[in-house]
Amino acid sequence: MTSSSKAHFNRVFLLIAIIAVPFLAWICETLGSSSLLDREAVSGQEGRVSREDASRGGLRFFCDRTGIEVSIAQSRGTTIHRSGNISYNSVPHSQVTQYIELFVGELSLYRASFLKKAGLRRVVLCSALNWSGEERSGLACKQNSELYFDITAAQFNDRYQRTVIHHELYHLVDFAEDGQDTVDETWRRLNGTSYVYKKRTLDFRASMLVGSIEGFLTSYATTNVAEDKAETYSNMVVSPKRVRELAASDLVLSAKVSLIRKRMLVFHEDMNGVFWDGVDVRDNYRSVQKSRVSRNPRAGRGSEISKPVVVPENPKRVPKRL
Repeated sequence: MTSSSKAHFNRVFLLIAIIAVPFLAWICETLGSSSLLDREAVSGQEGRVSREDASRGGLRFFCDRTGIEVSIAQSRGTTIHRSGNISYNSVPHSQVTQYIELFVGELSLYRASFLKKAGLRRVVLCSALNWSGEERSGLACKQNSELYFDITAAQFNDRYQRTVIHHELYHLVDFAEDGQDTVDETWRRLNGTSYVYKKRTLDFRASMLVGSIEGFLTSYATTNVAEDKAETYSNMVVSPKRVRELAASDLVLSAKVSLIRKRMLVFHEDMNGVFWDGVDVRDNYRSVQKSRVSRNPRAGRGSEISKPVVVPENPKRVPKRL
């Protein structure tokens, strides 16, 4: 097989893989109460697989495929680093299954070679995630090639949780490129010479797409260069249609999106047009699902990707990312 045909094969395989994730979820949803992922429907029936077993089986497959260790915190833990201490608590058993499905679905967008080049070695799923006294919903420990996710953060908003996964992964990618991610004059110049990044915020709504801040997708992106890049990339993956709409009327944001795409393609050959076409397909599928659920709420039972985003009037404060 020639190099060009091999590259074409890899692109086609990646697109099929990206489309397959939501398609499998659709199959499970269509099966309704008989779904292999519906724990209540199969309890007590011999030869059937519970939703919990299926999700953990998917996690084992992901770990075997990528070589990444995924730890589910069973008790309090502390990791000491030179720049600060990470602490966390065990995860509620009732929330593990749904989060594993979401987590595996998001990281399955990437081939093992991409994750390896990003340096990802270990993932910790936990609750009460804390970095040197400050709460976090996600955390990238770049020197140790680890990602930490608080699976209880914003559990009412699956789009937020999915964005956090890609946000933290991008921190590793950014660091793997040149050994640091906080200094980037090329990126900073896109904002204009007079722009100064602002102080961090703990309000989870700062990570919601706003479209009212010129050059930025979210308020949290105005924190610093590293968070700006991670917010831009993660929303390009999770909400590509909305990002295109905002970038169409924002020259600075459009330049940032273009720069992210160029850098990601340089980082790994998989991050080409096929990848971005794939996330578009996935986003369109989710939009159709949510539209269908809004017309028939019962249709979305049993499928996390069908659940509409519900934000309480006074939402619990969600910790920031790092």
